[in-house]
Amino acid sequence: ALYLTHYSRVTDIARLAASLRRQIEAMVSAAEAAAAAAWPDRDECKRRIVAAIRGLWVELARSHGVREPEKTVEDVLRFVLEVNADGLIAWLERAKATRG
Repeated sequence: ALYLTHYSRVTDIARLAASLRRQIEAMVSAAEAAAAAAWPDRDECKRRIVAAIRGLWVELARSHGVREPEKTVEDVLRFVLEVNADGLIAWLERAKATRG
């Protein structure tokens, strides 16, 4: 088991690790696709990233037993989605700066 700061004790670590890997891969793909379509428009990139990962996270919330209406789940996730999108954009900017 792992004891996470905000979520207490979690088990089934192998399944959760695989889920996290899928999420990271999906977020990287979303960021790269957004950059390919909309770079250097930061706001459009962010909108595309949020749209791409919103469905994944709603689906994950459902798989963890969340039964609230989709709008409620999206409202709860909105801030975290935007913060993650900002982080992905910063990652893209650093990657572009190092590649030239």
